[in-house]
Amino acid sequence: MELRHLRYFLALADELHFGRAALRLNISQPPLSQQIRLLEEELGARLFDRDNRNVSLTQAGKLFRTEAETVLKSAERAKLVAARAEKGELGEIAVAMFPSALFIPSVAGIITEFRKRRPRVRLTFKERPPMQAIEELDEGNLEIAFVRYRGRPPVPLGFTARELTREPLLVCLRKDHHLAKERGGIDIRKLAPEPLVHFPRHRNALCDQLIALCHDAGFEPNLEQEATENSTLLGLVAAGIGIAVLPASQARMQLPETRALALKCPDAESIIWCLHPVERQSALVRGLLDLL
Repeated sequence: MELRHLRYFLALADELHFGRAALRLNISQPPLSQQIRLLEEELGARLFDRDNRNVSLTQAGKLFRTEAETVLKSAERAKLVAARAEKGELGEIAVAMFPSALFIPSVAGIITEFRKRRPRVRLTFKERPPMQAIEELDEGNLEIAFVRYRGRPPVPLGFTARELTREPLLVCLRKDHHLAKERGGIDIRKLAPEPLVHFPRHRNALCDQLIALCHDAGFEPNLEQEATENSTLLGLVAAGIGIAVLPASQARMQLPETRALALKCPDAESIIWCLHPVERQSALVRGLLDLL
């Protein structure tokens, strides 16, 4: 059974006249009669009662008509959905992000504008550290990834990294800490004896970057306490457990007991990258990349 058989049947069910139905379908009457007969044979049911004067639906025909209409409507809807998906108006995109990505105005602006332009597209956000995001891009589990990375991140074959923005690194500490009185920022070398609270090593680009900056300045950082959440990290700072080095977007969520000062050293900034496919971009991905 093909969709055209259903269209033939419905045309005849509406017209109840082979001649008018054939005219409506833009075919001749004999092929229409043949197709209806073949359809009835395939179904094993008589759909029409016909004589020399009249054509009428049987009970089976009336019930079949309801189902045929539903099938054709579903087929038309499927065509429309496929066409809209091809244009990037429908669908889903899997996007990797680091936890504070949407605190950054440029990233948040891209997502907000995309949602306005394509409200029927679902964005599925997945929090991922950089290397895991890169792995999942390579495996096809992600289509786009926003990552923090000190230099240009390694990307799988067929992908590229586009620098999106940079933000300064700040030193977060208690207001009564002796370094809080520094003017014009804090030289990184003054952090050498200080206990540092930090995100997990090798899982968070910020911790790895902090360690690298300390090594560049000639000392091994005193990593005092690890925390996985930004709020916990700032709570540790407020409690006087240690000092944190955070990007400006995260440091702005300060507690009343803390303050943030510029970190003075070369490369004291966090780079935000967008990793995406170079070729084989879906219309959805192209729509998001156009906003970059």
